Amino acid sequence: MLVSQALTSSKQVNLTVKPIIDEYDCSAYGLFLGESQIHIEYSRSDAVAIASKYNSGTALSEIFAKIEQEKCKREYLPIINDLKRTVGKRDTAISVLESTVDKLKLHMLKNHIFPPFDAETLADKHLLEEDVAEELARLLNHVAEKRFTHTCQLSKYITSSNLGNNYPRISGVLGFSDNTHSWKLEGAIDYGIHRLVKEELGLKDNGTDVRPGLFISYDQLRSRN
Repeated sequence: MLVSQALTSSKQVNLTVKPIIDEYDCSAYGLFLGESQIHIEYSRSDAVAIASKYNSGTALSEIFAKIEQEKCKREYLPIINDLKRTVGKRDTAISVLESTVDKLKLHMLKNHIFPPFDAETLADKHLLEEDVAEELARLLNHVAEKRFTHTCQLSKYITSSNLGNNYPRISGVLGFSDNTHSWKLEGAIDYGIHRLVKEELGLKDNGTDVRPGLFISYDQLRSRN
């Protein structure tokens, strides 16, 4: 029990330790400045240590601040350590789960296994319009079964199978060019959508100098007529 006037008491008077009985009739040790009791300890060694520090020139404010600090450590350190252990276990569990998910994703990509693609999820993920996302989802669910590994396989399959007619918003006429000439391809998929298909299916590029150009969807072509 810290008495406030102790912080301003003169150091000309030594701090002494005397056995006392506290208000609950328990044996204790009082610390006295002259006749004034300023503090109570229930361990004689602790009381003597406080008196010794004060009589050696340490300020009472510093002594009692240290006591409160140690008290807080004793009371709260076990709680803090328990929290750290709990957080550590949680982080470990999350790390293991993330590692498992990553391995599962890698396995699915390597073996070209994909869950059904959902239009709403694709729209939110890639910021697509609803009808564009719907066509993309249908295209992904269709070509995922083919287990393509490279983008050229995807492109050839789409054009040779005339799939473009089934996806008027995302397929149409796409311009191409290389270092020598340019041309147009009917039934091609919009280049931006093509990149999304590549991303979703984990396809590899073939490495080419061909550059995509202007794209006009079948929907746009029909609206012109």
